Amino acid sequence: MKLIVLLVGAILGGVLNRMGGTSLGTKWRDLGVSALSCLVLVLTGVVHTPIQYLSLLPCALLMYGALTTYRYFLPKPKDYKFYHYSLHGFMVSFAIFPLMFFTGSWLWFGVRVGVCTIGVGLVSHLIDKDWLEEFLRGFILVASLGLFLI
Repeated sequence: MKLIVLLVGAILGGVLNRMGGTSLGTKWRDLGVSALSCLVLVLTGVVHTPIQYLSLLPCALLMYGALTTYRYFLPKPKDYKFYHYSLHGFMVSFAIFPLMFFTGSWLWFGVRVGVCTIGVGLVSHLIDKDWLEEFLRGFILVASLGLFLI
């Protein structure tokens, strides 16, 4: 059942991330992927104690902040490169670090950050179709939460 939740969540994450890249507005991505990621962590049983539930609030806020920009501290480029999107994947995946203080899953946290950093960067560098690129970025960000189930 956890794998079904993870797969459905990853597909929804991809859809929400793509919706955020359309005229529907970025809030679908910014709020949607953040909230969905927290929900997937709960529904898959990664989060199960009161303090872990409370730690999801700063995680969601940090993820929202990371999803609202691709630039962070870098000047806005004329054309985004691999490293811009890799930094984006890093920042979004790193945003759940408050939860790690209460789960102790630091190894899988580090692996997930690496997967998202490389995966988001590669997808954005190799795929020219906006709809597919944005879908896959959201898919990777949510699907990689499955590493905490190992």
